[in-house]
Amino acid sequence: MEFLADLHVHTKYSRATARDCGIDSLAQWADKKGIAVMSTGDFTHPAYFAGLERGLHETAPGLFAVKGGNARARFVLSVEVSPVCRRDGKTRRVHHLVFVPGFEAARKFRSARDLWVQ
Repeated sequence: MEFLADLHVHTKYSRATARDCGIDSLAQWADKKGIAVMSTGDFTHPAYFAGLERGLHETAPGLFAVKGGNARARFVLSVEVSPVCRRDGKTRRVHHLVFVPGFEAARKFRSARDLWVQ
C-alpha cells in the first residue's frame, strides 16, 4: 500500500514554529496536502501531551485520529530527541526520531526521560 507520510513534525511547543501549529492544525494541513499519516511531534511537552490525550483516539494499533473531527489524517505518537556532545572542540548534535505505540509507552518514555534530562 502506498501513502504519504510526514514523520518529522515540530509543533507550537518547539522553538521557532507557528503559534497555531497544534494537532488540529496539523490534521487540517495533512488533509489539504493528501498526507495520510503524520507524526504528532513533541509528546514530551507536558501541556501538549495532555492535549494529545484529550484530543486523539486510537483507530488502529498505534494510529490515532482527532476526536470529534472529520480529518482523514492519522497520527503516530512521536518526539525528536537531540543529544549534544562535544568532540575536538566542536559541538555535535544527532537528531533521533522516537515513535511509540501508544499513550502508555509515551508516559513511560516521558518518565524515563525525566531521569536524564536536567
